[in-house]
Amino acid sequence: MVKGLSYQGQRCVLEHVEACKRIHITARSTVLRKFEKSIPLCVSYLHLDSHFLSVNTVRIEDRYHNVIFKNNGKEVCKRKITRKRKHQQALGYPTNAMFKYFLGGRSSILVDRLEIHARLGNSDLPENLKIQVNHLDTDYHKFSRYLPFIDSKSFPLKKLRTAINRPEDFDNPVINSPECLALQFSWKVFSVSVSDMDKVHSKTVILRGLKEVKIVDLVKHWRKNGKKVGTTFMYPRHSAEAIKIYLARVNEELRE
Repeated sequence: MVKGLSYQGQRCVLEHVEACKRIHITARSTVLRKFEKSIPLCVSYLHLDSHFLSVNTVRIEDRYHNVIFKNNGKEVCKRKITRKRKHQQALGYPTNAMFKYFLGGRSSILVDRLEIHARLGNSDLPENLKIQVNHLDTDYHKFSRYLPFIDSKSFPLKKLRTAINRPEDFDNPVINSPECLALQFSWKVFSVSVSDMDKVHSKTVILRGLKEVKIVDLVKHWRKNGKKVGTTFMYPRHSAEAIKIYLARVNEELRE
């Protein structure tokens, strides 16, 4: 007769089970639910939004009074949301309830890539939430609003993609310490100087939304003052034709 796993054995197995499968198994066992959240949860990809939550390949959406479950982009099932109780009528339900169920009360959450493309605040997320991440992507939103629930062990980040709204952002150690830094410049930014870029110590820097004149000024600044060896700056364009047009303009500017 095969003996069941010991308590320590169960913890070890659960810690190494893929996150979605682990949550699926735990939801069907009252015994596992008693201690599952005390075990570190390892997630490859986590996306938090005001209307959905994605964990690896599984996405749970709040849409038109329904909760929709998708796996690899394909709808798996759908459940109608009831609004009979007071807490079910509150703003943000059921998304906030999903955050609480999947993320709340956990001792440790380890995420390789975390994406947050919405204006989420502390009131939207579980109390005392701390997530340890390698790659943080805040899209067009300022990174500082999400720092309260990012574990300090995450820094320096391996990669950060975020928006720059003012020159003072370059003084933040979160900005000038990642291995790879992708910056989205706000159209309102007019006062960013090339000297601000000297504060960035990342090996790879991706610049999006920066005006062409600023790129030319940056190259001229490197010509005069030098650039750290081994660093790479990238300025993505939408198409090969756009790249040709842009390079022609830059070359013309630099010849003058």
